[in-house]
Amino acid sequence: MLNFNIATPIHKDNPRAITTCWSAFRKNLKNEIKLFDYAKINSESTLEEKVAKFADAIFSTPPSSPISPTDPDEICDYMKKLKNSKAPGIDNITNKMIKNFPFKIILIFTYIINKILLLRHFPTEWKVAIVFPIHKPGKNKNSPDAYRPISLLSSLSKIAEHIILNRIKNHIYSTNFLNPNQFGFTQQLSTYHPLLRLTEKISSGFQRGRTTGAVFLDIQKAFDRVWIDGLIYKLITYNFPPAIIHILYSYLTNRKYKVRVNDTLSITHRVNIGVTQGSLLGPVLFNINVNDIPSHPRTMINLYADDTAISATYKNTKSVTIALNKHLALLEKYFNDWKIKINVDKTVAVLFTKARKPIAPPTLYSTPLRWSQTTKYLGITFDKTLAWKPHILYARDKFRIALKKLYPLICRNSNMYLYNKVLLYTAVLRPILSYGCPIWGYAANTNIKILETAQNSIIRCIEIFNLSPTTFCTTFGTAIREDSHFLLTSNRSALFHTTGSTTTERPSIKTDSPLLYEMTSLLRTSASPPMSPHQSSCSNHTAKESTAPREPQRTLKTLYYFTQDSKRTHD
Repeated sequence: MLNFNIATPIHKDNPRAITTCWSAFRKNLKNEIKLFDYAKINSESTLEEKVAKFADAIFSTPPSSPISPTDPDEICDYMKKLKNSKAPGIDNITNKMIKNFPFKIILIFTYIINKILLLRHFPTEWKVAIVFPIHKPGKNKNSPDAYRPISLLSSLSKIAEHIILNRIKNHIYSTNFLNPNQFGFTQQLSTYHPLLRLTEKISSGFQRGRTTGAVFLDIQKAFDRVWIDGLIYKLITYNFPPAIIHILYSYLTNRKYKVRVNDTLSITHRVNIGVTQGSLLGPVLFNINVNDIPSHPRTMINLYADDTAISATYKNTKSVTIALNKHLALLEKYFNDWKIKINVDKTVAVLFTKARKPIAPPTLYSTPLRWSQTTKYLGITFDKTLAWKPHILYARDKFRIALKKLYPLICRNSNMYLYNKVLLYTAVLRPILSYGCPIWGYAANTNIKILETAQNSIIRCIEIFNLSPTTFCTTFGTAIREDSHFLLTSNRSALFHTTGSTTTERPSIKTDSPLLYEMTSLLRTSASPPMSPHQSSCSNHTAKESTAPREPQRTLKTLYYFTQDSKRTHD
């Protein structure tokens, strides 16, 4: 393994150390993105010959119909969406500069992009990326493997990518060939959909006394190791217009990169495999590349880009392993054919059951996978009993770390306006606690209490309860009377509507599933009439209390109402 054994520190006055650093990183990066050729191992080249034959046929004759041209309105619409905080590419043209282009420059740029579409050639200068090595937390800093390559592309090239992407999406939505199990980078779908789909399968299995086994595959360097010739072959089989295939081939081939350490750039290096990370076309092209991944009638597969999970539910635990092994055998052949490498060491298998009797684990590439107690999938930690305590503890610890960093800004002694403090909470801190709440929202009350305690700490820190109880109740009584799970109901409601209103044929959650039944019941209860004043948890403490049990105090929505009222008062 290469390492950064540099005797002297890296800084601007030490070019030799910088050169050694980016040279080691570049060599490691070159080895990491090398195409893993299973065909040489198996001595089978029939697929490669077929791919080459199709490619020769499509490139031997020029396309008859050109790509539809663009206009200044389409370009200006995308320019408005550019974020000023994004770093520029090798041309040092920032998004802020692009937004201030005069209309004459926009007309010239429109002419250039139309020429790109007409000639089906992507400019060479726009195919150069600057790669930053970003250290991975907890990794050895002397190892190149401990650094994640981050690519910076030209902002002008991304505008051209956006125009091409619109033409690709038109073909995708008109033909509707996308795999229904793919949820990544797809319109109206998010990480919640595959998570809820998997959770519903496991929980419904528990209710029927069945066991669910799941294998979470780790694809090594998924984007960087895409076989370009194989991707072109799939574009042909999906009947993409020849002109689009031509320009995509020009976009994907002969790409270059430079490694930057501090302010020093390495020499230019060429790469001829993979789809570019940080690009607009990369995620869509990757979805097309794995669109034909095989499924199995006895299992369920969930895809979110390269995050792949297969699961099987049976009453007999041996049947779970048998079904998973059959599907894994199909996937092994598929990965071998299309030069996709699976990291067996990072692939995790979880047996969702409340029984303690062990069973034989599934095998991948003749390697038995060890049953794990927990695993993280799309940011949610799944445990074998779906108690969600490991995930809740992780979210609490992450929340505390973020709170410590922001404490000087939101503490009681801070001079920041209350509105800005609440804005920090809702924009930075609350998403840490609420992410995935439609998935784990039905955890035990003792586990939910862990997050409520963390949430209440920020309320005490901001100190908005220094008003008199009467004034506070009069102003915010309606907000506090809302259902206790405000975030849970709002997220589940949105998820329910997007699942039911999706126009494309996506795998919707069954309407008779117990999870959706509980969801709709919860939404009904949240619309119940408000409590009387003496039932409110923020009522005047001097007033006569009701003998009925109080509803627990919730403050997720109270903050919003308070800030709006406070803002009106100051105005």
